[in-house]
Amino acid sequence: MEFELERKILSSADRRTDLGLGNHHPFSSVIACDAANVVLDALARRQGQQGVKETVLTMRHFEGVQEPIIFNEFGDMKRGLFVAVVRDGQFVATQ
Repeated sequence: MEFELERKILSSADRRTDLGLGNHHPFSSVIACDAANVVLDALARRQGQQGVKETVLTMRHFEGVQEPIIFNEFGDMKRGLFVAVVRDGQFVATQ
């Protein structure tokens, strides 16, 4: 059984607009969006009976909402660490 996957690939700016969040992404929505996109990309690009996990490990590089998503050979993600503080009621990134 074959499945046809059609998905609109959105830029980060389009995703912010579609979520109605302006420039503010709740952490959980970013992770959920990235996870869904990785699975959809893997399903769309898998070869034959190849599983999603095997496809992800083969591809390793995916487009993320905030940054590229890179998996190592064990399936662990390499992500940047962002530290923020609250100043005047706003989150401000530290360096």
